[in-house]
Amino acid sequence: MDGTETRARRAIRRSIVIAVVGAVVGGVGSTIGGVRLEKGSDVVLLAIGGTITVAGLVGLVSVFLTLIDLMPELQSPVEGLDRSQRREIDRTIREGRPIVPDGSEAARRAFDRARGTAIVLPLQTAQLVLLYCLIAGPQIPRLTSGEPWQWWFSRIFLVVLICVIVWFMPHARRRVAAARRYMQAADESVRA
Repeated sequence: MDGTETRARRAIRRSIVIAVVGAVVGGVGSTIGGVRLEKGSDVVLLAIGGTITVAGLVGLVSVFLTLIDLMPELQSPVEGLDRSQRREIDRTIREGRPIVPDGSEAARRAFDRARGTAIVLPLQTAQLVLLYCLIAGPQIPRLTSGEPWQWWFSRIFLVVLICVIVWFMPHARRRVAAARRYMQAADESVRA
């Protein structure tokens, strides 16, 4: 494991700790702020919404700062290439078919792109989930709103966010797995 992967893993662990601390602060603050509410369910939903919102915000900031530092790992291998060449490199990575000959510039670029994808895409996925938590948190207390439009809007909005995350998570996992398979296949073709 090289220094970039170590930084990415450290960033994920740090973001989890920061998000948990933010969740505790958000939950406690929302509960204290919701004491004046009449129904207990409103206090619970307010606490859940505050927990998710603050955790999403502080976790998002932590992941974003790390991504700014790591984005060159993903972008630099395809700098100077036109769109069709970038698509070709991304397609060979998805298919796990190493570029021949092994020592060519295209093969090196594809390996570096696969390595960058395997490092950066999990952080981008975490960033998306945290962003959706930040967006969804304020909608949770509105689930029991007396206003019909707020009631419907919050439910539909939360369902859409959940559907996007449910679709994106396996998609991102497949791309990371494909990038790792490509790197392994490229290593094996070099050794052969």
